[in-house]
Amino acid sequence: MIFSAFEVYEEATFLLAKRLVLSGFISYGFVVIGSGTIVL
Repeated sequence: MIFSAFEVYEEATFLLAKRLVLSGFISYGFVVIGSGTIVL
C-alpha cells in the first residue's frame, strides 16, 4: 500500500518535472524567437 502510493507520487513528480522542463523549453524558444525578430 505504502509502496504503491510512493510509486504514484514518484510518477507524478516525474511527470510534473517533465512538464516544467517542456514549458521551460517552449518559453525559452519564444524568447529566442522574439529577440531574433527584434534584432532582425
